[in-house]
Amino acid sequence: MVVALVWFGRASADTAADRVALSDYAVKLSATATSLATSAGASNDRAVRKKFASRATELSDDLTAFSRRVRKDVPLDAIAKDALDLAKDAAQLVNLADDAEEKEERKSLRAQAQVLEQGVAALRTGVDNTIARAKPAAPAAPAKPAAMTAEQYNQLAGAVRSAAFDQGKVDMVSQAARANYFTAAQVAGLMGLFAFDEGKIEAAVVCWNRIVDPENSYVLFTKLAFDSSKDALKKRVGAR
Repeated sequence: MVVALVWFGRASADTAADRVALSDYAVKLSATATSLATSAGASNDRAVRKKFASRATELSDDLTAFSRRVRKDVPLDAIAKDALDLAKDAAQLVNLADDAEEKEERKSLRAQAQVLEQGVAALRTGVDNTIARAKPAAPAAPAKPAAMTAEQYNQLAGAVRSAAFDQGKVDMVSQAARANYFTAAQVAGLMGLFAFDEGKIEAAVVCWNRIVDPENSYVLFTKLAFDSSKDALKKRVGAR
């Protein structure tokens, strides 16, 4: 009986420990294949002795070789290829069981070969998991800046609204943009406080690189009354 291969989750990759576990498991599979080859070699069926038993012996030898290779500094990608070859050989062994003439022997050999095949499949899974854990973790994405809170925005909007002229409004927005980030909707709201498109464009430009959701920047263009103004803003910010 082949013992199922269990892989315990680890917070960090331990490739050396994984290699030892793979090697030990391959040794167990090799012993299973040897036992199967021995029983098949004693069969009265010539096809079983010549084909099935010899293939089981070859599989056992290959598993032993795999066990040695995996403990060495053989690249994991090469180990994965070895495991794939072993899986193909194990599948062929299952098919060879069907060559047995006697029904009960055929059924028994196939069942044992399938158990061995499942063990080799578990071995492949272990190799794949080892490769996955050995890969360096992707760098964490930089934290996304937070936009102004509703309270902060309302205070800024109130100050901008109180300015008598658009230039004064632009100055206030420009100063706020030096230390704060905005949502596209907030910038659009500030643009709505300006009397003329020229001031709206200037406000949009100073805030453009401080917008935390640039995918929504299209709302800024809805605040401009003329197509020429929209084209001017696109040109200023390099938008398409």
